[in-house]
Amino acid sequence: MKAWVQQLPDSVRRSWRQLSGRSTESPVERYLPLKQESRETPRTFLWRLNAATTKTNVDYHSASGCRRHVNQFLKNLRDRDLQLSLQERVYFTTDELEDVLKQVEEMEQGMRRKPANDVQFGRQKPQGTGPGAPARGGSGAYAAMAAPEIPEPQTPDSGDLRWEGEGDSGYRY
Repeated sequence: MKAWVQQLPDSVRRSWRQLSGRSTESPVERYLPLKQESRETPRTFLWRLNAATTKTNVDYHSASGCRRHVNQFLKNLRDRDLQLSLQERVYFTTDELEDVLKQVEEMEQGMRRKPANDVQFGRQKPQGTGPGAPARGGSGAYAAMAAPEIPEPQTPDSGDLRWEGEGDSGYRY
């Protein structure tokens, strides 16, 4: 019982009314109002929501249960930009959503580690700069988003086109 009380927020622990309400409410009543906490990543919030769903005996692995569960997750997500981008896709399982959230986390961690456009802070010059150094191009935050150059389709010369049986068959004996 002590461990259960300690995991509750301070505001609930200080109020007997809220504390007694927490012990008498059903798992569904605890699941529906769950919101992402400020210290939580979206993926951690999904795990917490999954655990709460398991306690409610709701099958979020079925198609309709997954859809409702993902909608509940999106509704209570703090980051509105992420919420809008995640709403554009259909998730058949919560594992798919978790994979996308993992990619988002990895991308955000990569952006925090490396300054945009390879900007170096401090007094030292970056290595490889100065006269005679090879030019660096296409680096920075937007380089990854640039569309790859696609060559124009080549149209064959009409003189090279032949019907089967016309002239050389292509077999050499």
